[in-house]
Amino acid sequence: MREPAVALWGHWPRKRLTAEILRAVADGEYQAVMKAETRVGVVSVLWSETCLEIAQLFIEPKHQRRGVGRSTVSHIVRQALRTRKPVIARVLVTNPARAFWERVGFTVVDSTDEDHLLEHRA
Repeated sequence: MREPAVALWGHWPRKRLTAEILRAVADGEYQAVMKAETRVGVVSVLWSETCLEIAQLFIEPKHQRRGVGRSTVSHIVRQALRTRKPVIARVLVTNPARAFWERVGFTVVDSTDEDHLLEHRA
């Protein structure tokens, strides 16, 4: 996340991001992503009346490209389908993770100078 943020904003807003993450953790917005009883990442999912947003998905580098992210997203999408709500995610325009989101079935539906809004197409 650091490299795309620096590429976009020219710096890493550490104090702001640290405060946001600590607040989100305290509010219970993050859940552990587990693989065989080992925490390999975290995910933040926000439910609203109109959609489910995967706000953050971080998989530790040594566990990336092993299906953990795909499996996590698939589980979330299945939950949302039961409620008939669309699933969205946002990614910075400088973040190569956009390719991951497209591989797991998301399509860019809107873009700004800072980020892409993606929606899962069931």
